[in-house]
Amino acid sequence: MKRDYDCFDLTFRDHASERWTVRYDPDDLHDVLAVSEDGTHRYMLEEKYVQPMTLADRKPGDAEQLQRVRDYNVALEAETGRRLAHHYEGAKRTIERTRELPIYGTPALGACPEDKLMLTDSRGQHKDNRSRKRLAAADIEALEVETVEIPVTRQGDAVEAYQVNDYSIF
Repeated sequence: MKRDYDCFDLTFRDHASERWTVRYDPDDLHDVLAVSEDGTHRYMLEEKYVQPMTLADRKPGDAEQLQRVRDYNVALEAETGRRLAHHYEGAKRTIERTRELPIYGTPALGACPEDKLMLTDSRGQHKDNRSRKRLAAADIEALEVETVEIPVTRQGDAVEAYQVNDYSIF
């Protein structure tokens, strides 16, 4: 039987890439303990509460569980907004520091916002390898062409047997 669990701790989703071991009591599967592989993180998970589809099927406690999920979502949205603001401020400081560079305003760096946000590879080149491949394919002069003449005859004509042993032309 498949069971779904929820965790109402905001920090649990920060560790989505970790491997977890779930420990549980076979007599009570309502609450389980998730332990990270290295044992540094522990979270209590509770069995997901299944809300009824219609208002007529509601039982006592359904509204409280729904409000609990809504409160968690509001808190999660606020935390996500706080993190985005923090990352925005860090990016803003980095962009503002480019003005202090001696080459700011030159065509090499800092002349336009696109240059400030340019992604480069380890050699300082644009990470636009698709353009390099496209331009290499368009370089027709780089192609070598070899002309091979094959005699054309009509069916039934008496012609010497033409044999080709070199199939590299195909």
